[in-house]
Amino acid sequence: AKIDHDIEQFKYLADSGYDVLKFNKLAAVYRIVASEFDCASDTEVVPLSDKHRGLLGDTYNRSFHILEAPLLDESTIDKNLNVNAITI
Repeated sequence: AKIDHDIEQFKYLADSGYDVLKFNKLAAVYRIVASEFDCASDTEVVPLSDKHRGLLGDTYNRSFHILEAPLLDESTIDKNLNVNAITI
């Protein structure tokens, strides 16, 4: 499921115009790795082989597309928020 999720994210980023060549190539490599897994379910944990780790390189389980966000003038949390009323 993790590999499939990553493929979907790479395709989304490429389709959104972010570093299209890079993310399309990553999606293709991840598809190759995904095609070599024989899982009984999406929740089964399957360790990556040395071959798969080599194919995925340093991209697996890493953040590599982080957008800069501007500092906001005000807090995003409501000043009238009653924390005690919404927590146990």
